[in-house]
Amino acid sequence: MRQNWYTFLLACLVLVLGLSAVTAQAQDRKIVMRIGTITTGPPQPQGLAAEEFKRIVESKVGDRLDVQVFHSLQLGTIAQHLQGLQNGSIHGIFFPNGFYGGIVPEIMVLDLAFFFPNAEWVYQMLNKGYMEPLQKAMEAKGLLLFSIPPAPDREIFLVPKITSLDDFRGKRIRTFSSPICQQSLAAMGFTPVNLDSGEVPVAIQQGTIDGLEVDITFWYSQKLFRAQYSLDFHKGSMSHTATVSKRWYDTLPADIQQAIREAAVEMAPLVHKHMYESLLPAIAANPDAKLERLSLSDRDVNELRARALPVHDVYKNMSPACLETYNYYKGLIEKYPNGDAPPLKK
Repeated sequence: MRQNWYTFLLACLVLVLGLSAVTAQAQDRKIVMRIGTITTGPPQPQGLAAEEFKRIVESKVGDRLDVQVFHSLQLGTIAQHLQGLQNGSIHGIFFPNGFYGGIVPEIMVLDLAFFFPNAEWVYQMLNKGYMEPLQKAMEAKGLLLFSIPPAPDREIFLVPKITSLDDFRGKRIRTFSSPICQQSLAAMGFTPVNLDSGEVPVAIQQGTIDGLEVDITFWYSQKLFRAQYSLDFHKGSMSHTATVSKRWYDTLPADIQQAIREAAVEMAPLVHKHMYESLLPAIAANPDAKLERLSLSDRDVNELRARALPVHDVYKNMSPACLETYNYYKGLIEKYPNGDAPPLKK
């Protein structure tokens, strides 16, 4: 009887030690984080943001986290990236805001023409903490928005030269999948076209589109120099996003979660500095990147504003949450037109 008792205790001890070893191994196991981007790697801001994030977060947690960055849609189409982010098979994406509209209607406030002063205002204000409405809306759909890496103003790059508003009619302009982006261009007289980013260079070369709505760093990184004219009258936001899968994030140890949040915030000003001090001057100095910025008369700009403003009503009428989001940012724009609000305390 006593021997059986000793045998039982020994078996329990072996089981406890085994479970402890398994737990220790689980804690020591390297976590893989797969991140997707649309464009090429550095020096393009979106690609640089992902690489800087990788460097910073790995420096915080050592070899416990292996961040793998896949540029140029290597993980699939834009739709597959978004689906993967929601189901946790893709752990993070660094995408322009214009691709989230089909999932999170509230974020399309960033797509409105003639609303925000410029992209720099959006970068400064949202990274000071004024993005809570967008964060809540995205989290409800399984997406965690941690920061807004910088981007220049959104422009319309054109193959043909435009000299009047009549020239807008029938011009096929690729823009983001966001319904607000699509409707804004249509209201101005263009024909909006939805293409994945990888299809744009061929479409420009073959003439299946007449131009695209994007920022100059994408135009430059993809060598879309055939579209040699640009318009920037609407000062649309071209914001990138550092977004993480909530389903995946919730499985992580608390210290790794904290490192990811901190790295996403710390990365943004480094990319901002690079963009304005290195990349944009390099683009301006590159003789191959010839770009003629077209100007419109005040009368024409006012006419385009009048055409685009009804799209604001479309956005506001999508849901009470969209109306609340619109009014939130409208109030901030009126109070801080230069983006000089104090950071929000957390």
